[in-house]
Parts: sequence; C-alpha cells; structure tokens
Amino acid sequence: EPAFTYAIIRRESAFVVDARSPVGATGLMQLMPATARSVARQLRVPYQGTHNLLSSDLNIRLGTGYLGQMLKNLDDQPALAAAAYNAGPHRVQNWRPEQTMEAVRWVETIPFTETREYVTNVLTYTVIYQHKLENSYTRLADRLPPVTPRGGSSSARLADIDENKNS
Repeated sequence: EPAFTYAIIRRESAFVVDARSPVGATGLMQLMPATARSVARQLRVPYQGTHNLLSSDLNIRLGTGYLGQMLKNLDDQPALAAAAYNAGPHRVQNWRPEQTMEAVRWVETIPFTETREYVTNVLTYTVIYQHKLENSYTRLADRLPPVTPRGGSSSARLADIDENKNS
C-alpha cells in the first residue's frame, strides 16, 4: 500500500534520499547493507554495495520488498510489520501475545520505547498519507486486525528471513 510505504519512509528518513544512520542504514527506507543484499538476492535485483542504496528507485524496491516480506510473514498485520521493520522480525515474534489481543493494545506492550513510538508514528502517518493520496482514509481501528498468539507458521518463515538477513 503506497500510504504505508510513505509512512515508513517518512519515519525512517523524512524523505532524505542520502540519509545515513550511525549504525549503517542507508537511503530513503534506511536499509542495512546485509538486509539489502538478502532482499536483492531474493528479488533477483542487481546490487553492488551500499552506495547503490542511495538510488531512490533501488532503495524503495528493496525496502518495499523487505516490508512486503514482513507483512506476508506477520499475517498482513501492519503494526507487526512496522515493528519488525524497526526492531527485527525475531523480536516481534517474541513479543506476540499469549492470547489474541487488539493491535492498538499490543502496540502499547512493545518493550522498546523507540519501536513503540516508531509503530505509533508509522500507523499515524499511514492514515495521513492515505488521506493525501486518496482524499479519504480508513480508520486506524479498521486498519488493524487483532494480533494473534506467537508460534504457528509465521515463526518458521521469520526464522528463514533472519537467517538470510545475517548471511
């Protein structure tokens, strides 16, 4: 969804094309080199190093590829995907509740203040960008399905992503 992608970009880099974080994340979607390399390999996209992440087109292609993986592997749940984009999918899997809970409530249980604020900002920006792009919006409560318990099929998929990310 374009509004969700814009929200991630807004939070990650404030649309600064050549943004670089102290830990090495680069470009609009603030991709780490290992993540970019892994996603490029999966998408069969040429990738010749970190300097390529300053290309907006490549950065967005790899960033949305990674974000798409997070959505797919986390039950198409935007709150979980945003948290995984920020803190890593393995952490989000560990943060899933023992029982199904409302997504807004789950966000409040995220143990990292930075990630909790990140998810809140991304979800807010998503509504704003949806309104700007479509002149309408979906209420946040309607956008967020309940967060389901940890375990299940998404655990194995996320373990594979973490393994690829670190290789």
